[in-house]
Amino acid sequence: MIESRPISLMIDHLPLRVCRSLLYFVNRVGKGPRDIVKIMCNIKTAFGSGISDKLLLRMAVKNIQSCIRTNMDSLILLKAKTKKLIPYLKRTTVVYNLGILEECLQRNRGVILLSFHFGSFYLIPTAIALQGFKITALSGLSP
Repeated sequence: MIESRPISLMIDHLPLRVCRSLLYFVNRVGKGPRDIVKIMCNIKTAFGSGISDKLLLRMAVKNIQSCIRTNMDSLILLKAKTKKLIPYLKRTTVVYNLGILEECLQRNRGVILLSFHFGSFYLIPTAIALQGFKITALSGLSP
């Protein structure tokens, strides 16, 4: 996670959209180009050579943008006061396909949600709870 006084000041005084844009620019100028090549190679290894270079580049850039947003969201969540955090999360998080969850719960079926370590995955339980669902969340499980 990014820990820096200038970034902390930026979050305190600038709109989130501006902070994200600045961090994206810094990342692209700094280590972004190296990371893009690595990410493209990893995607090609995972999905085979049938993917066009244009799609590989687009996926790599999206990956870097997601990482930047995750860092920004993490910093904002750490700094936010609870009375500001709940409205922020309600305004900025979107949960798709809640109808499937509602349908399972109406049939008295429990649901197990699993997530890969991509994007702001740690917000999923909170976002679902803010929609009025009862949840139990487990994290950091190991064998």
